[in-house]
Amino acid sequence: RIEVTAWDGEGNSSYKSYIVEYYAEDAGATIGRVTITIDATTVGAGIVEVGEVDIIQGEPASATLVAMLEEYGFEYSNGGTIDNGFYLRRITRSDAFIGDGIPENLRSKIELDGIPFNSQYSYDSLGEFDYTMGSGWMYCINGQLFPGRGLSEYYLNDGDNISIRFTLAYGKDIGGSSSTGGDYGRLSSYCGMWVNGGYIPLEHAYTETARVEPTETEDGYV
Repeated sequence: RIEVTAWDGEGNSSYKSYIVEYYAEDAGATIGRVTITIDATTVGAGIVEVGEVDIIQGEPASATLVAMLEEYGFEYSNGGTIDNGFYLRRITRSDAFIGDGIPENLRSKIELDGIPFNSQYSYDSLGEFDYTMGSGWMYCINGQLFPGRGLSEYYLNDGDNISIRFTLAYGKDIGGSSSTGGDYGRLSSYCGMWVNGGYIPLEHAYTETARVEPTETEDGYV
């Protein structure tokens, strides 16, 4: 039962009561399917794998991801547990991450941002602190970037789409920097995303704060 009482600015009030009924499948039943994409565009490997896997009643999204990884021949390591604080540390499969390396336009952003590079990387494995000190796996669901909670706290619906994306810059390069809980580096934005095998520039909204009119000897500017 949900009970709602509301007042307006003049002191008038209204009361509503609702009965909500729902029916759920038994634990362990298949309740749909989800598509999972593994995206390593930031290191030049593009879309590594796209797979479908069943959603099981009562299991969090972390369990669904693990099922997909195992079905498609990946090994993985994680922090936390399936049911609490799950964090994907590393994915491993032979030759899965062969690519052209970090795109030059992204590398220049990382250098300008001041994030340290390192020499830790492998074509067979990809995980935290590979290539840079700001790297690791992050995720989005149905195009919503990095919902702000771990996969063990998220439950999926039939037809959902999950993208597991590798970042080199605390999420700034894949559009998810706000989910890292703080500001890192010199740049607030990279003005684009390296996802889905390519580069997507971000739109910007500008506000005019000052205007200098041109003269006979100098150009004007805003």
